[in-house]
Amino acid sequence: MKLNRKKLFICGAVLLLIAGACGAYFGIYLPRKAAATAKAAEKSNEDNGVVDRTFRVRRDDLIIGLQQGGYVNASKKHKLALQANHRTKLIWVIDENTKVKKGDLLAKFETDDLLERIENFEIEQDNLTKELDLARENYRVLLSTNAAELQDAEEKLSQADDALRKYRRFERVNKRDSLELAITEAEDALKTEEDAYR
Repeated sequence: MKLNRKKLFICGAVLLLIAGACGAYFGIYLPRKAAATAKAAEKSNEDNGVVDRTFRVRRDDLIIGLQQGGYVNASKKHKLALQANHRTKLIWVIDENTKVKKGDLLAKFETDDLLERIENFEIEQDNLTKELDLARENYRVLLSTNAAELQDAEEKLSQADDALRKYRRFERVNKRDSLELAITEAEDALKTEEDAYR
């Protein structure tokens, strides 16, 4: 009996060792070897430019398509900016990936302040236009006044020229004679008075 127990114990230990070795072989060694082989094959395929098209079959929903990450660049890019040099707030933008056509509204800017400034500039423009019209009218009046004054001055100059010519021709000779006569009379009177005084 003792011998049978010993045999049974040894047989159980050997079976246990064999089972452990089989479990380690099939559970650890073979999966690692298969993974290393697959990895080496994948690496050699990548080096050769061949893509591995092997897939594991499983029961699941069939998805036809491919998900790929990355960035999309538009064929035409448009810059959103105001034409006027004015700071304002962007209050609304169309959602991304929305289909649009020509003439669709893409964004809205705050326009109240800009409209108020436009109205103020229009009022200022009207005032400046009125001032310009008034200045033009004053200019026309000034031109006509200056023309009248110039004509009056030319007439006065002409009269003065005529008076000068007349004086030089006639009156100067007469006045010179009368002045010379008065000087002579004054000298005679002076001489008479000096004689009387002596």
